[in-house]
Amino acid sequence: MNASRNPQLLPAMNITLKPNFSTCLSTTRLISTASALVLAAPLAFAEPPPAPETPAESTSEADTAPASPAVAGADLSSLLDGVEHQCQYNKMLEGFWRHLANPKQAIGVLQPELQKAIGAISVTDQPDFRMYSIPVQGAWHQVPVKQIQFGLGKGNGIHVLMVEFDAAAPEAKAIFEPLVQRSKLDMANDPNNTLDATTDLVIDGGKARLICDLST
Repeated sequence: MNASRNPQLLPAMNITLKPNFSTCLSTTRLISTASALVLAAPLAFAEPPPAPETPAESTSEADTAPASPAVAGADLSSLLDGVEHQCQYNKMLEGFWRHLANPKQAIGVLQPELQKAIGAISVTDQPDFRMYSIPVQGAWHQVPVKQIQFGLGKGNGIHVLMVEFDAAAPEAKAIFEPLVQRSKLDMANDPNNTLDATTDLVIDGGKARLICDLST
Protein backbone atom coordinates (compact mmCIF):
# COMPACT_ATOMS: atom_id res chain seq x y z
CA MET A 1 0.00 0.00 0.00
CA ASN A 2 1.49 3.36 -0.94
CA ALA A 3 0.42 6.98 -0.79
CA SER A 4 -1.21 6.84 -4.22
CA ARG A 5 -3.59 4.19 -2.88
CA ASN A 6 -4.09 6.22 0.31
CA PRO A 7 -5.18 9.62 -1.02
CA GLN A 8 -6.50 10.57 2.42
CA LEU A 9 -2.88 11.14 3.46
CA LEU A 10 -2.25 13.84 0.90
CA PRO A 11 -4.54 16.61 2.22
CA ALA A 12 -3.04 16.14 5.69
CA MET A 13 0.39 16.68 4.14
CA ASN A 14 -0.92 19.69 2.17
CA ILE A 15 0.01 18.01 -1.10
CA THR A 16 -1.92 18.43 -4.33
CA LEU A 17 -1.28 15.66 -6.80
CA LYS A 18 -0.12 16.68 -10.24
CA PRO A 19 -1.39 14.58 -13.19
CA ASN A 20 1.86 12.65 -13.40
CA PHE A 21 2.56 12.38 -9.67
CA SER A 22 0.09 9.58 -9.02
CA THR A 23 1.84 7.50 -11.67
CA CYS A 24 5.18 8.31 -10.09
CA LEU A 25 4.03 7.24 -6.64
CA SER A 26 2.38 4.05 -7.87
CA THR A 27 5.53 2.75 -9.59
CA THR A 28 6.64 -0.43 -7.81
CA ARG A 29 10.01 -0.16 -6.14
CA LEU A 30 11.21 -2.70 -3.61
CA ILE A 31 13.80 -2.89 -0.84
CA SER A 32 16.30 -5.76 -0.78
CA THR A 33 15.62 -8.67 1.55
CA ALA A 34 18.66 -7.94 3.70
CA SER A 35 17.83 -4.27 4.10
CA ALA A 36 14.21 -5.12 4.79
CA LEU A 37 15.05 -7.55 7.57
CA VAL A 38 17.47 -5.17 9.26
CA LEU A 39 15.74 -1.82 8.77
CA ALA A 40 12.56 -1.50 6.80
CA ALA A 41 10.56 -4.59 7.67
CA PRO A 42 10.28 -3.83 11.40
CA LEU A 43 9.02 -0.38 10.50
CA ALA A 44 6.59 -1.25 7.76
CA PHE A 45 4.93 -4.14 9.55
CA ALA A 46 5.00 -2.82 13.10
CA GLU A 47 1.84 -1.41 14.62
CA PRO A 48 1.93 2.39 14.84
CA PRO A 49 2.22 4.01 18.27
CA PRO A 50 -1.05 3.62 20.21
CA ALA A 51 -3.45 6.52 20.23
CA PRO A 52 -3.68 8.74 23.29
CA GLU A 53 -6.75 7.97 25.40
CA THR A 54 -8.28 11.24 24.24
CA PRO A 55 -7.08 12.02 20.70
CA ALA A 56 -6.51 15.70 20.13
CA GLU A 57 -5.76 17.87 17.16
CA SER A 58 -2.46 18.80 18.72
CA THR A 59 -0.50 18.17 21.86
CA SER A 60 0.08 21.01 24.26
CA GLU A 61 3.42 22.75 24.22
CA ALA A 62 3.87 21.88 27.88
CA ASP A 63 3.84 18.18 26.95
CA THR A 64 6.33 18.50 24.11
CA ALA A 65 9.20 20.62 25.44
CA PRO A 66 10.96 22.46 24.01
CA ALA A 67 8.04 24.58 22.81
CA SER A 68 9.82 25.90 19.72
CA PRO A 69 13.02 25.17 17.81
CA ALA A 70 15.96 26.84 19.52
CA VAL A 71 18.92 25.97 17.33
CA ALA A 72 19.42 27.29 13.81
CA GLY A 73 21.20 25.00 11.42
CA ALA A 74 21.41 21.79 13.47
CA ASP A 75 22.79 18.90 11.43
CA LEU A 76 19.93 16.42 10.89
CA SER A 77 22.10 13.77 9.25
CA SER A 78 22.19 11.50 12.29
CA LEU A 79 18.39 11.43 12.31
CA LEU A 80 17.54 11.31 8.60
CA ASP A 81 20.47 9.69 6.81
CA GLY A 82 19.29 6.51 5.11
CA VAL A 83 15.82 7.72 4.16
CA GLU A 84 17.09 8.91 0.78
CA HIS A 85 18.65 5.48 0.20
CA GLN A 86 15.82 3.01 -0.35
CA CYS A 87 13.77 4.33 2.59
CA GLN A 88 16.16 2.95 5.18
CA TYR A 89 15.59 4.16 8.74
CA ASN A 90 18.62 4.40 10.99
CA LYS A 91 18.44 3.38 14.66
CA MET A 92 17.70 6.89 15.92
CA LEU A 93 14.87 7.53 13.46
CA GLU A 94 13.34 4.15 14.23
CA GLY A 95 13.34 4.87 17.95
CA PHE A 96 11.96 8.36 17.35
CA TRP A 97 8.90 7.34 15.33
CA ARG A 98 8.10 4.41 17.59
CA HIS A 99 7.73 6.79 20.56
CA LEU A 100 5.75 9.54 18.83
CA ALA A 101 2.63 8.79 20.89
CA ASN A 102 4.66 10.07 23.85
CA PRO A 103 6.48 13.20 22.58
CA LYS A 104 8.78 13.45 25.60
CA GLN A 105 10.00 9.91 25.04
CA ALA A 106 10.39 10.52 21.30
CA ILE A 107 12.51 13.62 21.86
CA GLY A 108 14.49 11.75 24.52
CA VAL A 109 15.71 9.31 21.86
CA LEU A 110 17.53 12.13 20.08
CA GLN A 111 21.01 13.50 20.66
CA PRO A 112 21.09 16.64 22.85
CA GLU A 113 21.85 18.95 19.92
CA LEU A 114 18.88 17.53 18.01
CA GLN A 115 16.56 17.83 21.00
CA LYS A 116 17.16 21.60 20.95
CA ALA A 117 16.28 21.75 17.26
CA ILE A 118 12.90 20.02 17.61
CA GLY A 119 9.73 22.05 18.10
CA ALA A 120 6.41 21.05 19.64
CA ILE A 121 5.16 17.77 18.18
CA SER A 122 1.52 17.95 17.09
CA VAL A 123 -0.83 15.17 16.03
CA THR A 124 -3.87 15.35 13.77
CA ASP A 125 -6.27 12.44 14.18
CA GLN A 126 -7.91 11.15 10.99
CA PRO A 127 -10.29 8.18 10.54
CA ASP A 128 -7.60 5.90 9.06
CA PHE A 129 -4.35 7.37 10.33
CA ARG A 130 -2.65 9.88 12.59
CA MET A 131 -0.44 12.63 11.20
CA TYR A 132 2.45 13.59 13.46
CA SER A 133 4.09 16.93 12.55
CA ILE A 134 7.49 17.88 13.94
CA PRO A 135 8.85 21.39 13.22
CA VAL A 136 12.63 21.54 13.09
CA GLN A 137 15.42 24.06 12.65
CA GLY A 138 18.24 22.28 10.92
CA ALA A 139 19.65 21.09 7.63
CA TRP A 140 20.01 17.78 5.85
CA HIS A 141 22.67 17.49 3.15
CA GLN A 142 23.10 21.24 3.81
CA VAL A 143 19.51 21.95 2.72
CA PRO A 144 17.35 23.64 5.41
CA VAL A 145 14.44 21.55 6.69
CA LYS A 146 11.16 23.04 7.90
CA GLN A 147 9.36 20.02 9.31
CA ILE A 148 9.18 16.24 9.43
CA GLN A 149 5.84 14.43 9.25
CA PHE A 150 4.78 10.84 9.84
CA GLY A 151 1.45 9.45 8.62
CA LEU A 152 0.86 6.28 10.66
CA GLY A 153 -2.14 4.06 10.06
CA LYS A 154 -4.51 2.60 12.59
CA GLY A 155 -3.77 -1.07 12.06
CA ASN A 156 -4.04 -0.77 8.26
CA GLY A 157 -0.35 -0.69 7.26
CA ILE A 158 -0.10 3.01 6.38
CA HIS A 159 3.40 4.35 7.08
CA VAL A 160 4.57 7.48 5.28
CA LEU A 161 7.41 9.84 6.18
CA MET A 162 7.67 13.33 4.70
CA VAL A 163 10.57 15.77 5.00
CA GLU A 164 9.57 19.31 3.99
CA PHE A 165 12.47 21.55 3.04
CA ASP A 166 12.74 25.18 4.08
CA ALA A 167 14.57 26.19 0.92
CA ALA A 168 13.70 27.18 -2.61
CA ALA A 169 12.51 24.15 -4.57
CA PRO A 170 15.40 24.35 -7.09
CA GLU A 171 17.94 24.26 -4.24
CA ALA A 172 16.41 21.15 -2.69
CA LYS A 173 15.94 19.54 -6.09
CA ALA A 174 19.58 20.05 -7.06
CA ILE A 175 20.74 18.05 -4.03
CA PHE A 176 18.03 15.45 -3.55
CA GLU A 177 16.82 14.59 -7.04
CA PRO A 178 20.06 12.72 -7.91
CA LEU A 179 19.89 10.88 -4.58
CA VAL A 180 16.27 9.88 -5.09
CA GLN A 181 16.87 8.78 -8.67
CA ARG A 182 19.81 6.64 -7.53
CA SER A 183 17.66 5.12 -4.82
CA LYS A 184 14.97 4.20 -7.34
CA LEU A 185 17.56 2.65 -9.65
CA ASP A 186 19.08 0.62 -6.83
CA MET A 187 15.66 -0.71 -5.90
CA ALA A 188 14.81 -1.62 -9.48
CA ASN A 189 18.11 -3.40 -10.11
CA ASP A 190 18.21 -5.46 -6.92
CA PRO A 191 16.89 -8.98 -7.69
CA ASN A 192 16.22 -9.61 -4.00
CA ASN A 193 13.82 -6.71 -3.51
CA THR A 194 10.84 -7.87 -1.47
CA LEU A 195 9.14 -4.79 -0.03
CA ASP A 196 7.02 -2.35 -2.00
CA ALA A 197 8.50 0.97 -0.87
CA THR A 198 8.90 4.28 -2.65
CA THR A 199 11.13 7.32 -2.28
CA ASP A 200 10.00 10.41 -4.18
CA LEU A 201 10.88 14.08 -4.34
CA VAL A 202 7.71 16.14 -4.76
CA ILE A 203 7.62 19.77 -5.87
CA ASP A 204 4.22 21.29 -5.13
CA GLY A 205 3.15 24.86 -4.43
CA GLY A 206 6.74 26.02 -4.56
CA LYS A 207 7.72 23.60 -1.79
CA ALA A 208 9.97 20.57 -2.04
CA ARG A 209 9.25 17.45 -0.01
CA LEU A 210 10.96 14.09 0.15
CA ILE A 211 8.40 11.35 0.72
CA CYS A 212 9.26 7.85 1.85
CA ASP A 213 6.36 5.40 1.73
CA LEU A 214 6.73 2.15 3.67
CA SER A 215 3.03 1.31 3.64
CA THR A 216 2.08 -2.33 3.26
